[in-house]
Amino acid sequence: MKQFVLLLAVVIIFGGCAYQKEYRDSKDIAKRNSDSLVKLKIGMSRDELFELMGNPEKTQANTFGGQSTEVLSFRIKTDYFSNDDDSNFIQVVVREGKVTGWGNSFFSQAFQ
Repeated sequence: MKQFVLLLAVVIIFGGCAYQKEYRDSKDIAKRNSDSLVKLKIGMSRDELFELMGNPEKTQANTFGGQSTEVLSFRIKTDYFSNDDDSNFIQVVVREGKVTGWGNSFFSQAFQ
C-alpha cells in the first residue's frame, strides 16, 4: 500500500510539472502572437502569416462562395484552467492563399 501511495504521489508531481511546462510554452506563444497582431495585413500571403504568427493551433478548411477558405486559429492568451477555450484564440481567415480578415467580428460577418 505504501508503494502505491508513493507511486501515486510521484505520478501527480511529474504530471503537474509537465502541465506547467505546457502552460508556460502556451503563454510564450500567446505573447508572441499578441505582439504580432499589429503586423497583420489584409492581402498578406499564407506563408507570410505563418512566418509572422507561427503555425496555427486549430485549422478549418472549406470552400465558401466558390473560394478555397481556411480559418486559422492562433493563440493570443492563456488560461490555466481552460487553456483550449475559444476565447484564447484569434481566427484569421485566408481565402485563395491571402489573408482577408481576422477577429471574431470579422469571422461572424464573413460567414453569414
